[in-house]
Amino acid sequence: MSADSPFDSGSVANRLLDLADMLDMPLTHLSLQKLLYFSHGRYLISNRSPLVKELFEAWQYGPVLPSIYKALKHTGRDYVKERIAIRDISSGTRTVMPSITSSDVDDVLMSILLTYGRKSPRFLVDLSHAIGAPWKITVDKSRTNGSLALKISNQIIVEAFKYHKMSVTSSDRGDPDDCRYENEPVAGYRSS
Repeated sequence: MSADSPFDSGSVANRLLDLADMLDMPLTHLSLQKLLYFSHGRYLISNRSPLVKELFEAWQYGPVLPSIYKALKHTGRDYVKERIAIRDISSGTRTVMPSITSSDVDDVLMSILLTYGRKSPRFLVDLSHAIGAPWKITVDKSRTNGSLALKISNQIIVEAFKYHKMSVTSSDRGDPDDCRYENEPVAGYRSS
C-alpha cells in the first residue's frame, strides 16, 4: 500500500497498539477508538488523504470505527492485549492483521499517543464531544434532519479540525478550568 492511500482500520489499530506497547502505555478499547479518531483527523489534514478506509460513526461515547468495535467489544473496560484479526470462514482460523509500516503513519500515531495516550478514557470522550467538533456537528445535524445513519464524513473532520482546538494539558478530570489549549488547530493545519 502506498503511504497516501487509506489503510484498513484493523491494521492501523494494530500499529497504534504496537506503538502504545513500546511506550508502556496500555489502552482500553474506548481510548483506542478516540486515539484512532484523533489520528485520522491529523492524518487527513497533514497528508490530505484519509488514514482509514472506514468512516467513523457518531456513537454515544464519541466517534467509533464499527469494525474495531466488533473486533474488541469483548474486552469491555479492560486493556486491549490482543491484536485485530480476521477469521477465515471456511477453516475458522484467526490471522492477525499486519500492522502498517509507514513513517508518515507512525509520525501521526506517535504524536497522538504522546499527547493524549495517557489521558483517561473519560477525558478523551469529553474532548471528542467538544462544541464544534465533528461528533457534535454530526449529532446536532441528525437532530434537525432526522438522519439515522450517523456517519462522520471526512469533509466534516477536515473542516472542523482546521479550527477546533484541543487541550494540551489538563488535570485529566476533564476540568475545563484546568486546561490549556493549543494556539494552533488540532491537526496542525497549514493553509498552503
